[in-house]
Amino acid sequence: MLFQFNFGDNSGLPFQDNGSQNFSDAIVSSFDFLRVISESNTILVVKLISVFLSIIFIAIILKKLYEIQNILHPAPVYLPAGGESKPQRRTYENEFEQVKNYVESDLGTEWKIAVLEGDKIMDDALINIGTLGETMGERLKNTSKTSMPSLDLVWEAHKLRNLIAHDINVSVSQDQAIYAIESYERALREIKALN
Repeated sequence: MLFQFNFGDNSGLPFQDNGSQNFSDAIVSSFDFLRVISESNTILVVKLISVFLSIIFIAIILKKLYEIQNILHPAPVYLPAGGESKPQRRTYENEFEQVKNYVESDLGTEWKIAVLEGDKIMDDALINIGTLGETMGERLKNTSKTSMPSLDLVWEAHKLRNLIAHDINVSVSQDQAIYAIESYERALREIKALN
């Protein structure tokens, strides 16, 4: 017998030894039943927690995918009509003077620096006027000859810049550097980035 109940004198109780055996069996089987119910409830609770956590993780993943989508493809920014919030156009007078000083130098390395810096100023000016594109090349492709008649000259200067940037040993003459800088200067004046 698993449980033994000793109530002293069993004479006043409605069940005797044989009955106490049945009673203890009933209690044990009740505990077995409760254990089965408890195990199934535990499984149910674990399933519910799993579903809840899965929903949370799916929501987090969807939020991150939405954020990535916004980073890769940002919404366009629209300025109010009338140009109240139009950004001030920047001019590059001081920076371009330094570029001219480089190209007038007697050192070949400074001629290369002049082309690199001139290209950087040109790129910044294109960004400043709102030309679309991720790179200088893309911005030049998105520029029309009506807004910049010297576009072809800028392309030539940009190609020279790419040669300098990708091959440190490339030889650039002072005439090539002057031609590139004059091309940038002309284009910068056309888009009003130089006075």
